[in-house]
Amino acid sequence: KVGGRGKGMAVAGLVCGIVGLAIGLLLFVLTMMATRAIDDYMTKGRKNEAQLQLRRIESQAKAFYFEKGRLPAAAAPMPKGPAVDCVYRREPEAAWEANEGWRELAFAIHEDSKCTYEIVTASPREAKAIARCDLDCDGTASVVTMTLGVASGHLTATYTDPTPD
Repeated sequence: KVGGRGKGMAVAGLVCGIVGLAIGLLLFVLTMMATRAIDDYMTKGRKNEAQLQLRRIESQAKAFYFEKGRLPAAAAPMPKGPAVDCVYRREPEAAWEANEGWRELAFAIHEDSKCTYEIVTASPREAKAIARCDLDCDGTASVVTMTLGVASGHLTATYTDPTPD
């Protein structure tokens, strides 16, 4: 009868081990799901960066047009320089102000960015603000364009959908 007591404890240990493995597996699956959700959330936020900054440019351009009666000058791509790990480092305010177009709009980005921004003036009645973003760091930029146009004395903006990245 000595062997009878040990068998019960062995079964209890086996059950605890199986339960522990099941809990560990469940925690692993939940962690993987949470990681994917966070990655999706971060990607969505990066996609919204271009839209947010183009809306700021639109707002500043409309204020400039209302005050000056013309579209702003062309503005070179900013931030400039190579991206490090697909992130463009913040440019100092003076670098933005050195460019006539950005200075006229009183526009600058004060943090690191996944995108570069440029203004191309096609005519006295039309300009484009272009955002180029390499969100997945594959060397191919997604492009979003906002076209500013003057019609009947009013400045309007139209947006394109982002090109695939």
